[in-house]
Amino acid sequence: MRSKKVAAGAVPLRLAETDVGDSIAAASAPLGGTRPKAVLFDMDGTLFDSEKLWDVAIFELAQTYGAAVPDE
Repeated sequence: MRSKKVAAGAVPLRLAETDVGDSIAAASAPLGGTRPKAVLFDMDGTLFDSEKLWDVAIFELAQTYGAAVPDE
């Protein structure tokens, strides 16, 4: 994926409420228009070890805004 250069200090665009509603409606379309009864968030790696994915996401976000992420 090719990232777009953004000036340091740039403010990210915000979605309008209608855009969010449209996104939610589109996301539920594969479910036959029904909504799930529950949603599970696994933020500590109990079910899925996502730490490396978070590292990659943070690195790419920092690159997009011209920031540096120290190696840990």
